[in-house]
Amino acid sequence: MLPGWRHRLVSGAAAALVSLLGCANPRAGFDQRRLELPEPSREIETDVVGKLATLENGVRLFVVQDPKSALIEFDVRHHVGARDDPPQLPGLAHLVEHLMFEVETEAGVPVMLDLPDSSLHFGGFTTADWTHYQHLGPPDSLERSVEYAQARLGFDCEALEDSVLEREVEVVRNELRYRRLGWLDAIYRAVYPQSHPYHAALGGDEASLARVTRQDVCDFVTRYYSPSTTDVVITGDVEPQRALELVKTRLGPLAPKPVQRRALPVLQTQARDRVVRAPVSGPATVLAYALPSEADRASIEVEVAWRTATLVLPRLLEDRKHRKAQSAQFFVVGGRDAPVLLVDVVPVAGEDPSKAAAEVRAVIDDIVSTPLPPEVYERSRQRIRRSVLSSVASTLESASAYADALSSEPSRFYGDDLHTLDAMNPQRLQEVGSRYLQASSAIRLSVVPDPASEEASEGARSLGRVDPGHAGWRAPVDPAEAQRDLPFVASSGDVKPTSFTLDNGLEVMLLQTTDFPLMEATMIVHAGLRDAEVSDVAAVVPHAFRPDFSAIETWQLARAFEASGSVFSIDAGANAISYQARGMSIYLDMVLAWFSERALNGVPTENLAFHYRDTKLDLVESGEAEALLGQARVADALWGVGHPNTLRSAVSRRELRRVTDRRLRLWYQEHLRADNATLVVTGGFDEALVRRYVRVYFGDRQFRRPDITRWNTPSPARARARIPEPRPGETRVFTEVVPGALQLQVEMSFPLAGTWGEARAGLLILVEMLDAEVQRLRREYGVAYSFDAFIDDEQPRIVVQGQVDGRRASEALPALFESLERLRRGDDLDRRFAAARRVVLHRAILRRDDPSAFSEAVVAALRAGVEVDTVMDLPRAVATARPGQVRALVGAIMPHGRSVTVLSGTSSAIEAAQDAVDFGPTAALAP
Repeated sequence: MLPGWRHRLVSGAAAALVSLLGCANPRAGFDQRRLELPEPSREIETDVVGKLATLENGVRLFVVQDPKSALIEFDVRHHVGARDDPPQLPGLAHLVEHLMFEVETEAGVPVMLDLPDSSLHFGGFTTADWTHYQHLGPPDSLERSVEYAQARLGFDCEALEDSVLEREVEVVRNELRYRRLGWLDAIYRAVYPQSHPYHAALGGDEASLARVTRQDVCDFVTRYYSPSTTDVVITGDVEPQRALELVKTRLGPLAPKPVQRRALPVLQTQARDRVVRAPVSGPATVLAYALPSEADRASIEVEVAWRTATLVLPRLLEDRKHRKAQSAQFFVVGGRDAPVLLVDVVPVAGEDPSKAAAEVRAVIDDIVSTPLPPEVYERSRQRIRRSVLSSVASTLESASAYADALSSEPSRFYGDDLHTLDAMNPQRLQEVGSRYLQASSAIRLSVVPDPASEEASEGARSLGRVDPGHAGWRAPVDPAEAQRDLPFVASSGDVKPTSFTLDNGLEVMLLQTTDFPLMEATMIVHAGLRDAEVSDVAAVVPHAFRPDFSAIETWQLARAFEASGSVFSIDAGANAISYQARGMSIYLDMVLAWFSERALNGVPTENLAFHYRDTKLDLVESGEAEALLGQARVADALWGVGHPNTLRSAVSRRELRRVTDRRLRLWYQEHLRADNATLVVTGGFDEALVRRYVRVYFGDRQFRRPDITRWNTPSPARARARIPEPRPGETRVFTEVVPGALQLQVEMSFPLAGTWGEARAGLLILVEMLDAEVQRLRREYGVAYSFDAFIDDEQPRIVVQGQVDGRRASEALPALFESLERLRRGDDLDRRFAAARRVVLHRAILRRDDPSAFSEAVVAALRAGVEVDTVMDLPRAVATARPGQVRALVGAIMPHGRSVTVLSGTSSAIEAAQDAVDFGPTAALAP
């Protein structure tokens, strides 16, 4: 049986926002005769049709067909997580997740090796309650995705090789060192009693992992991996009946097993003052509040309450005389059924952390028990609404969002969260806030340093290599494929940008990327850090000019923007400065009105240059100068002294004197002009309405202040100087000694003049081939968890970066350099090229199909000064690339002696690496 589950949400409560704000109408204070702009509809409308089925063995299937997508997302959620770890083996569920990628397909290939060929994106992760496996790919990948789920549920312990188990144990232990979450593990143990399933560290610890045996793995899988505890969610370009037939055929015959999870007692809050020993550099205090289960409808109401507290707390602390607390950070830990809100309190320098925590606890109590201004409450509520919509609109997140709904009892669709938010009001916020966030219910945790916890656990195995024929990072492909064009299908929802130019020269691009009422507006000013003598000038300018809050209409615009749940950000990069506003398009009038005012109508902040120099000087003299000088020395070695890509920052009193109010004003007036900028609006919105608002707010001369800005003043076009090729310096490696480090951090960079243009497709394929090579440190040696290659667009270079077990540096570094040599020699080039090109093509297609990813790619291209067609045409350029392009790039970019490496770790690990590999000229990072 495949019943329909149709959900149509029409949310009208959002319309109350404007009346709630009263005078905070975005058009208040403007000439209404000239500004006759209609308001957008305040209703959120979504129409999602889902099909829900439960097989006889308990597998639950939920299918959501999306005719606009050319992809399918496949999410399998098993109801087993860290809470089910045996008490003596914390981390076992996480290790099993890793091992599940080693099960073999019907063709005898490990799933991990088959995934890059069938998926555009894949991954797995373990939470306290669940284990996820996700695959995103073209429609013809559906059967293989179901096959992977079948292979996991049919896990054969006899086929698990000892060498694979040992390698993945080492990989997980390296992951723990990489994440360095020992302090959070200590918090878990303090908040949850020893008998509680959430008490143990989420990923385990090195000692417990070293004890895991094959039998432990077999017993765990046999006990918990069952069809009766498996949810399958499929979204995108999928026909529901075909999905049901595939799941029935492959998963239906699997026998169900009774699963008894560990009991989950109610979390108690006795002994509210506790001392926690953890790997921290100094004493700290953390407050902990027990929250309702995420399956409880009150959970989203409580989230509004604590998020409101995060917004109000900083201002209330600033108003207190003789304040003890500098700030506080909020985050939720634990599992779905017993989450805990942690408040990490940062005391004012010299103040007692416990007194600072008492102050924060009292202020939070005041916030949740006192009536708040409506716009403050609305800001939190609307931001959460935007987050809910974003999760189901994203190609990469929608299936997981639906799986969240299926995993609740009773089942909740995402629309229920929106309805709950619509029904909320300040009175309800006080009710739930007073119940869950009152001072008397807070546990105070005094965190003190525990030097012993910084020491690495013993028991690291020195492993031999796993059979290379079985442990390669990519599945075999036909080398002849490298000489053929790859077929690709354009997205069925392919975006066609609408472009026009205003009279003042502003280029505008509108991109309808989704049907959900979400929008992003990005103003790209085509001048960045490399266009200033000292990059600090360009970095400070966006913050140096702010709206004139003495004008009542400006203050009203800001209130309306924030209350609508929208957010504003600034990004100063090498080639461009971006102003961005993100929000819901049901409030596009508020988003665009304030965005225009914030980005374009700035007044200079009084004495900002002086305050900036004073603050920067404190940082420089406190030790940051060494770090900045180290970065500058690496940049000089990469590109050459004085090269535009080095982006020098002020690191001395003399250089700081060059950051003056006059320089800031001149830079602002020269570069912040309409004819030097591009406005990009992406998301789901009423295009005709956006056009009207854009013309008024960004093009009408009467809305600019000529005494402040030259926004509408045309300027002679200036061609940017061509970036010269890098001129690498003498030093090839820099070392930084970090006492007590468990890992050796390795960063190897190959400098470029730029990363966009005709060579973009070849660069991406080269980096993917390089990534496949360096992943061997994990697959063949187990000495690393995360080691990868990527392109840095802001400071153009190819980066190979990651952490390896510091005690095995003498094994890891030679293996890394041998990987690079294989690429330089062109060993098996056609096969490696063909495998990498498939992956890059998959990502290029994904980037066009996912609304958020496509928006980011367009903005990144425009910031780099290239046309949007570069993004649109990238799949074709990748599909038609040939090995010769990559061979030429390797010869130009990766010859011996052209890279610069930074090694950070203990002196013994650095010495072992240097003994094992001849790096060339070496210098200390900090002279």
